[in-house]
Amino acid sequence: MLYTLDTNAASPIINGNERVSARWREVKSQGHTVQLNAISFYQVRRRLELPRFKRKPRLFESLVGLTGILLLDLPALERAASVYQELRKLGTPLEDADIFAGIALANQAVLVTRNAAYFTRVLGLTLEDWEAK
Repeated sequence: MLYTLDTNAASPIINGNERVSARWREVKSQGHTVQLNAISFYQVRRRLELPRFKRKPRLFESLVGLTGILLLDLPALERAASVYQELRKLGTPLEDADIFAGIALANQAVLVTRNAAYFTRVLGLTLEDWEAK
């Protein structure tokens, strides 16, 4: 099984959240793949340029080295556009968060996020919150 980390799921690992880190290790030990998606990579990386995050780039590079990056490709873009249109018709668009759903759906991946409730309206999307008790 493939898991992809939303930005708010990657940040706790970088910040040393033991609950999230333990779940990540558990999933990996079961033979599953965990990857940071391309959008999350960008969102975390751009913040690491801020002076208050001086030590974090090394931790982030370690995370990327261990997980790799789930790329934003044509099938993911097409699926994200479909998600946007489906939810727009219902009057409940996700705005730009539909790209996370599109990446996960196109790759048949579980989206790991702290905002699981936010994504529940996306049909067929499997979600996990690794911070939940």
